[in-house]
Amino acid sequence: MRITTTAFLLFLNYLGLTQNVDLGLSVGGSNYSGDLTENAASSIKQTHPCIGFHGRIELDPVVSLKLQYMFLKVSGDDKYAERPGNKLRQLSFQSDIHELNFICQMQILNLWSERVRRLNPYIQFGASVFKFNPEALYHGDWIELQPLGTEGQGIQNFGDKYKLTQFALDLGFGLRYFINSKYSLTIDALARHTTTDYLDDASTNYVSYDLLLISRGKTAAELGNKIQAATGTKRANPGDKDWFQSLVFTISYHFGNKYQFRSPRLGKYQILCPRF
Repeated sequence: MRITTTAFLLFLNYLGLTQNVDLGLSVGGSNYSGDLTENAASSIKQTHPCIGFHGRIELDPVVSLKLQYMFLKVSGDDKYAERPGNKLRQLSFQSDIHELNFICQMQILNLWSERVRRLNPYIQFGASVFKFNPEALYHGDWIELQPLGTEGQGIQNFGDKYKLTQFALDLGFGLRYFINSKYSLTIDALARHTTTDYLDDASTNYVSYDLLLISRGKTAAELGNKIQAATGTKRANPGDKDWFQSLVFTISYHFGNKYQFRSPRLGKYQILCPRF
């Protein structure tokens, strides 16, 4: 969290030296796609509130760069499964996510327009670093799953425990509306393809109940292998990394030169650069 705050303050300091910048506050919903969600409907059912803030610099009428912090929550539960095998598995989790992402946005209509439009769609792409920590409900308490090694992590010949800090590639789109030259409203959708398959603590195969009980304790055995499957039985699909996504509404304050919703013509090879 200290690194996130420092990076954001440094970015804000940089923003203060530029002309066309904005700061914004976002609220909305977030969910996850992975081994514990079979389809989009299952993901949507398990949507949670999220919040974030950003600083953005407009390099020219088309391209903007944004640094954003988001606090999100995701979850998955086999009770929503339709496939008999997944429903029998009875896995579930929830996790808070602290995310810092760096995004490039491209205002599509400004590629052809001579005027900065009040209503303008954009596409966006970038990368993020995030921290997560999956938990499961056990006898009324939320238990952290990573320390338990529910797929044998930490047991000899089963590999190491997964890292709780990971990276993601981001892709999305949005629509921004200028109320006036100082304030704008945005609806923003962003999907993250992560570098981990353990956002939900499920990736590979079962470890037998007895081995987990001996090596990791009763809690690990009951949360990791509720159906007492044999070691090596498929528990999840390691071929697909997990995703999480958000849909947020943002209000932004713009400072610097006053917007007149105009811009110089973008020539065929012309790039408009910010002045410092």
